[in-house]
Amino acid sequence: MTRDALREHLERMGHTVAPASLDEIYAALPVLEAMRRRVRRGYDRAAEPAHTFDAAASGTPGTGS
Repeated sequence: MTRDALREHLERMGHTVAPASLDEIYAALPVLEAMRRRVRRGYDRAAEPAHTFDAAASGTPGTGS
């Protein structure tokens, strides 16, 4: 993606970004794209996290247990 394409995309999303900030975002774009590829793996909506914490069940003060 070019710098101008990034600016146009951000503007379409309703964001107005200062030139200095756009430079920083554009410089970070390869890292952001790599992170997006790692996070979005097509998990099903029914997929649940492996670990959850239930404060009420743990007896944590102030949770009613």
